[in-house]
Amino acid sequence: EDGTGKDAKPQLCSAAGKTGTAQTGVIKNGKKVTNSWFCGFFPKENPKYVVTVLSVNASGGCGKIFSSVADSITEYERLYSGN
Repeated sequence: EDGTGKDAKPQLCSAAGKTGTAQTGVIKNGKKVTNSWFCGFFPKENPKYVVTVLSVNASGGCGKIFSSVADSITEYERLYSGN
């Protein structure tokens, strides 16, 4: 909750996951080009979904996309599950 994946925390469910950065071996304008990713699952206690977000030639932001997807799916289930 306090590390590099803190932006991946959904508001509507629990989740767990891992951030990562992969070097591409490419240098552009004197700077190393990297790919960022976040892979997580939810709900944490009884996983139903796995989501992996890959951002090519970027340095982050994947956690926010993960949390948005997790919250959207959780809200959809609440609205349409009949419970």
